[in-house]
Amino acid sequence: MGRLTKALAITAFFAAIGNSFTHGFNTGVLNSPEFLIKDFLNVSTQAHYGIMPSEKLIRFLWSFSVSIYLVGGCAGAFSAGFLADRFGRKKALLMMIVPGLIGDALFGFCKLANSMEMLIAGRFIIGFSCGAGSGLVPMYLTEIAPVNIRGAMGVLHQLALTIGILISQLLGLRQILGREETWPLLLACSAVPFISCVCVLPFYPDSPRWLLVKKGNEEEAATALQKISR
Repeated sequence: MGRLTKALAITAFFAAIGNSFTHGFNTGVLNSPEFLIKDFLNVSTQAHYGIMPSEKLIRFLWSFSVSIYLVGGCAGAFSAGFLADRFGRKKALLMMIVPGLIGDALFGFCKLANSMEMLIAGRFIIGFSCGAGSGLVPMYLTEIAPVNIRGAMGVLHQLALTIGILISQLLGLRQILGREETWPLLLACSAVPFISCVCVLPFYPDSPRWLLVKKGNEEEAATALQKISR
């Protein structure tokens, strides 16, 4: 019978924060600043294409900006298994932080550049990152957890995801970041959990199961298991 050790708790927390939380955050973050972003789409379209967009076109651009996140998510979800087997669960998670940070950078500067293309591209790229993580995080958590607490560890993904949605709604309040001058910063806030994950997770081991079954390295698997169990 295993137990929740300090190493296991830290690993699980930052794995979930670094992707599951950001997945939820980016799922709900556009809700509060909807009308501000529609105004931005209007201004950006006029500046770049020299046309006065109709209300129908703005609704289309808004819907496209929201839904392109799911297109990226589908692509990321389909690639999760390959990445996990090729690079390992932990390394694949860390790799997915890179497109996540690229997406956040595009969010942060899209208004400054007056570019709706940056907003849409950022949504797709960060969707890919979070979509892959939606497969990688539960896989990693259940493989590093002892059998008797594996179910509890498995639900951390959904818990962190829903907390991410909640936090996105709170930060999106007009009194906090839901204002015309700060909504790009609101969208880019998911960079904080991404960075916290990449600063902590490299110091903790990969899945012992992957090290043993996929790499066939009993010594590394035993070492990883010992680190997690202490």
